[in-house]
Amino acid sequence: MFMLIAFFRNTAFGQNPNRDLQLRISPSVEYNITKKWEVGFNYRLTLDYDITTFRSSYFQLNSTYKFLPDWSIEAGYIYITSNTSDVHQFFAELGYNYRINKRFELKNTLKYQYRPGNTGSEGRQDALSGRYLRGKILLEYNVPKIKAVIFAGPEFIFKTGMYEFSYNRTRYHFGIEYGFPYGNKVSLGCFYEDRVNPAKEDRLVLVAKYKLDINALVKKIRKQKAKATKTKAGSGE
Repeated sequence: MFMLIAFFRNTAFGQNPNRDLQLRISPSVEYNITKKWEVGFNYRLTLDYDITTFRSSYFQLNSTYKFLPDWSIEAGYIYITSNTSDVHQFFAELGYNYRINKRFELKNTLKYQYRPGNTGSEGRQDALSGRYLRGKILLEYNVPKIKAVIFAGPEFIFKTGMYEFSYNRTRYHFGIEYGFPYGNKVSLGCFYEDRVNPAKEDRLVLVAKYKLDINALVKKIRKQKAKATKTKAGSGE
């Protein structure tokens, strides 16, 4: 995996080795209140300058409603803090999953995000403030006999406004997610960001995620306890 990322970085940045390599580390937790309602919390640590310098901390609270078997809508609030500024962000996302067969699944999301025009401590306007529309298409492949999923696909990002709708950048995502017992999942991947503005350099971002599903954790613990009780009763103790 990391050999592929290194190859991708050398290929993408070959003509300009001074471009920045960023790392994002994201632990998260999710909990299903009902079969249709889910809440979650996500933290993200971002490191810049070839993974040597702190960039920001990111806190996200979100709620998801699954109104149809393959359709869901999600809304949330994000707080981002760095050494120079604090940023608030709001988003709403429409998601659709299409299972092609038992091995392949297509995931589509359409996300609207709004970030007010925050100004940092040095008086500089936040470059990503404003309204954005983001469309992501991911193709997932379920690896046979192991709890792993390989995913890849593009994300198209547009900047919107009352009198503006412009293509801003594209991200090309690639990675693998592996499921462990007790509701634990680990994902390793990257995305290459191709920006429209030639004055802004493209970048490669490495992404490491950990997710805990509380419902799966509780279900597994109860199953283990029931199995232990059944074994104990069968032994006549």
